Amino acid sequence: MELIIDAWLEREHPVLRVRDSRQGRLLLQWDHHELRERLFHGGLCLDDLQDKDLPVWERLGLHPVAVSLPGAASTSRGNAAEDE
Repeated sequence: MELIIDAWLEREHPVLRVRDSRQGRLLLQWDHHELRERLFHGGLCLDDLQDKDLPVWERLGLHPVAVSLPGAASTSRGNAAEDE
């Protein structure tokens, strides 16, 4: 599965989404609270996020086993988010 990182970081309320590149299905979404928390605690590194040689989940600072693929998109509250 090819994934797209859709990150809008330079705005008042940044957001990061990961989508399936074929269907556009939303797989993961972090709002500004989650992003700031991950950046503050080192779970997300902007240099890694831009490193196209790393797998997407590594770029996001996630462990692939901990990520639930198709179906549920994580939000900062850990609930399933519906596709937009």
